[in-house]
Amino acid sequence: MSETKVNSSFLDKIKNTVLNKGDSVPDITGKTLGEFHAERRMALPSGEADIYLCSGTGSLAGRRFVLKYYRRKNAVKPEVLEKISGLGNPCVSPVAEYGEYEGYQYAARPYYEMPALSEVLARGATFSEEEL
Repeated sequence: MSETKVNSSFLDKIKNTVLNKGDSVPDITGKTLGEFHAERRMALPSGEADIYLCSGTGSLAGRRFVLKYYRRKNAVKPEVLEKISGLGNPCVSPVAEYGEYEGYQYAARPYYEMPALSEVLARGATFSEEEL
């Protein structure tokens, strides 16, 4: 089986990639959308949404979530979010809730406290075919 190898100069190049910014959406830090209180905007590159770390409220209190606040109106068809929500696949992070706030869609998923795969690969980690 072959090992995964990452060219670190490639990673350096893509870090400077200009992403599709879309509309300028309002900052939702400190706001509550559905059962999610947006604590802070995360410094993560995304071409389609601003990403927030949220704490659950109500029935979701005590749990943490990542909320994607899409930069384009009607960015995702509701039926797509509905389909993803009902997947029940252990390899796909479930959608806890989706909705709209100030005319822009959002989708919240559980927060998993793990490093990004790009960070793991940049540190030189390799994976066998079986692990992948």
